[in-house]
Amino acid sequence: ENSGDTSIINEVDFKLKEILTTFLGNMKNGLATTFTNSCHWNFYDWSPLLDGYIPDCEKGKIDEMASLLLLYALRSYKKICELCALSFEYENIINELSINIKREFYSKERGIILTKDKGIELANALAVLTEATSIEESKKICELLTQGDLISCSLSMKCFVYDALLKVDKEKYKSFVLDDIKKNYTPMLKTKTVWET
Repeated sequence: ENSGDTSIINEVDFKLKEILTTFLGNMKNGLATTFTNSCHWNFYDWSPLLDGYIPDCEKGKIDEMASLLLLYALRSYKKICELCALSFEYENIINELSINIKREFYSKERGIILTKDKGIELANALAVLTEATSIEESKKICELLTQGDLISCSLSMKCFVYDALLKVDKEKYKSFVLDDIKKNYTPMLKTKTVWET
């Protein structure tokens, strides 16, 4: 994006398509599902409800995080294709996935994406970033992301929260993002250790 050098895509495009094909092949009713094989770990983050523990009875069911991450991957791949002047063949899937995510997981009453009836920062940040929610819904989600009422994600996933806030209103949220980074990382600098959670 910044250098204009798109030569890497010649080496990795086949792999990107292979990964997308794997997840697209693991869909049910227009949404991504968890993987069922014992060799798969449906892990998203070191935070409650996202740590990969799924009871056997829930394996293979539609999953908001898998669906949101697939939508994020498709939108990212679309941007790569635009930068590299490649054809993009997944536009219909993006539209269908966006509609289905909102229909299945968005709570109008609470104004957030729900994960097992709970609000999780990471899922809601991804909803904003993937445009699965409208502009007005995204604004409400961002207000909630700054209030600490949603289940927090780990430090490694905070980048998605920051990106969602800055996407919706950079001027409004830039000081919040910088303050949060200082709050989280200053103690690490003092101990000379980077904490995973």
